[in-house]
This record gives sequence, structure tokens and C-alpha cells, in this order.
Amino acid sequence: MNLSDLHRPLLASVIDIGTPYPHVGDSGAAPFYGLIPLERCSPLVMNPRQEPGTPRGFGGAEPGAHESDLFLHIIEMGCTDVRVIAVTGHLTGRVLIGNSDGYWGPHVSSATDFLD
Repeated sequence: MNLSDLHRPLLASVIDIGTPYPHVGDSGAAPFYGLIPLERCSPLVMNPRQEPGTPRGFGGAEPGAHESDLFLHIIEMGCTDVRVIAVTGHLTGRVLIGNSDGYWGPHVSSATDFLD
């Protein structure tokens, strides 16, 4: 998975405990259970919509998932709730919250980019 040149340094520095902000990554310094260290972040895809207006969950990105929009799981929210950042597609740079099983959401952040 490739992040844009703009997003890569910031995301790596905030999530990776070994880069300039050692007090942030893997320390719980984020909502819920905290930021997931970059080496443990997993790529996800949004599940297909079943019916119009119904919630959509997230699943693991299988090989060849480059044809789908990819999301990086960055914050563990508990149970199957997740906070992800879009890394490909029309939502690139946006943060979404949702439920992996599709019980609710996803909800897209009003900020057009996580750097905002």
C-alpha cells in the first residue's frame, strides 16, 4: 500500500513509535484504545453495499484489492468498531469511522484531509 508523499511522513511519524514523536505511537494517545503502531495497521476494503441506505462494514484487503478503495485501520475503537484513513480512491486522506461487521456507518469525517 502506498501513501501519498504528503501523507506518508506525517502518518509514519505519528503512528510509528520509532520516529520523532516516541510519546505518541502505541501509547494510547488517541481516542478509544489509541493509535495502532504502523507495523500493525492493516489494509481494509469497504464491503459492497447490500441495499441502498444500509450500513457497510470493512474487511481485510485480499491480494488484488488494488481495484477497490483501500483504507488503513489506524485506531482500534473496541469490539468491531474501527477508525480508518482512506489511502486510495475518491476519499483519499479522509478519516472514516464504522463497524467492521456493518452494524452502523461508515461515517466520513467532514475534514477533506486528515492534515486539516
